This record gives sequence, structure tokens and C-alpha cells, in this order.
Amino acid sequence: QWKELLLQLSPIEPREWNTKPLWSKLYDMFTLPIHLVLVLTIPVVDPENRLANWCRLLNAFQCVTSPILALLLFRGFFLRLGGLVPLWTIALVLGSILATAVLATSVAHEPPSYHCAFAYAGFVVSVVWIYGIATEIVALLKTFGVFYGISDMLLGMTVLAWGNNIGDLVTNLSLSKQGFPQMAMAACFAGPVLALLLGIGVAFSINFTTWGLQMIKLPYSNFLLVIYFVLVAMMLLLLFSLVLTRFRSSRAVGIMLIVLYVTFLITTFLIEFTYFPVVVKLFSPFFR
Repeated sequence: QWKELLLQLSPIEPREWNTKPLWSKLYDMFTLPIHLVLVLTIPVVDPENRLANWCRLLNAFQCVTSPILALLLFRGFFLRLGGLVPLWTIALVLGSILATAVLATSVAHEPPSYHCAFAYAGFVVSVVWIYGIATEIVALLKTFGVFYGISDMLLGMTVLAWGNNIGDLVTNLSLSKQGFPQMAMAACFAGPVLALLLGIGVAFSINFTTWGLQMIKLPYSNFLLVIYFVLVAMMLLLLFSLVLTRFRSSRAVGIMLIVLYVTFLITTFLIEFTYFPVVVKLFSPFFR
């Protein structure tokens, strides 16, 4: 089982190391610390791997590291329960008890009956990791904006928006090339709907519950006029174009959407840096 643990911790297969090119070896060495941290904290259940990726020692160790990771990323590591007991000691004790139970009720050569529970735990820990990484990215963007004098709104509409949607863009393009355009089109609409409804809804609910607020005041920004105008224009363009073409997309619609987005980017940069009064006069008739 120690050999299985080393194989799980290694980012490469020992037999493939000699046949890999130099740049691939350097990449594996550079990403080794990240790989180790992820492997030691995120349980993975893969039916295609040997023993469905079951490793008795590693899964028991993950029972201890996952709760501590959650406390660290949610900034509750140094909090005290009742002002006396640190939360990290409670997480350590409970995780140790769970790890002991896993070691006592399982064997190394066969996954236990409850192995599927590690898949759900891996999903939860992955969400925790995404939350922690997203929090650090937002902090870096704010630092970048303060350093260069760029507003949070512009950073959110450009850098953060590109980072959030580049994965969806690649996936949807891949689906279209594989012959699933309807699935890709549905994902283009379902992704923003999910982000708006769940993202805003969950964030506001957490703030209401945590801080006991009755209302959240959103600060007015100079970009709101442009954002609302572009959003409404995009929805109207898609609505009328799909109705006129009997819900068949075309190259012309794609070109118009790209032109609309480029115009939106140019307008936001003009507002941010120099020509805000001119742009406000341009869009103000739509919001009277």
C-alpha cells in the first residue's frame, strides 16, 4: 500500500518518464508542488483506474487534510468555538477519528463499500478550492486596479470576465466542431443564467444571513448605463434574429454579436480613461 501511495502522489508514470521530452519533464517538476497539494486534499474516484483510484493510506489522510483546508480557505482556522477551543483542533480531531475509521474498516487491495462517498467529498473539496482561488484572484485584481488606477468595474468586465468564460468558450467551440451545435448554443445561454441566478442569489443570501442585513446598496458606477444598454441590445438582437431565421443561427448574427462586444469594450475603455461625458450623452436618451 505504500507503493500505491507513492504512485498516487507522483504526477507521472515511472515508465513514461524516459520517453517524455525535456519541456514536459520541466513542466512536471514545476507543477509538482501544486499536484501534491491537490492530491493530498481532494479525493478522486475514477472507475477507469485501477481499484477505482482507491488508496487506503491516501484516502485516510485526506479525511484529515480536507476539513483543515476548508477552515484555511474560509478564514476560520484561528477562530475559537465558544471563545475557548480553536476550530482547527476540532477539525483535526474529527478528521483523525474519520481517518481511523477508514483504516479500520477497509483493506488496501479492495475499495470499501462506501468508496463512492469519497466522490461526493471530492466534489465539495473542489468547490472549496475554487472558492479560495477565486477569492485570491479578486484580491489580486483589486491590487492591480489600485496600483494602476483602474476601477474594479473595468477589471471585472474585462480580466475577470475573460478568465471566468474562457473555459466555456473553448468547451462550446469544441462541442460545435464535434457536431453538437445545439448543445453548445444551449450552454451559451445556460451558463450566464446559472451565474446570474445562483451566483448573485447565493452571494446575497450569504450576506443577508451572515451580517443580518435587510437591504444591500449597490454603488452606482459610470459603466452601468453601457452595461444595461449592451445587455438589452444583445438580447433583442438574438430574439429578433432567431425569430426571423426560425431559430437557425447564421454567420451574420455571429459577426453582429462580435461587433457589438468590440463596441462595448471600446466604450468601456473610453469611459474609464478620457471620454466619459461624450459617452454619457450618447447613451442617456435610452434611460430617460
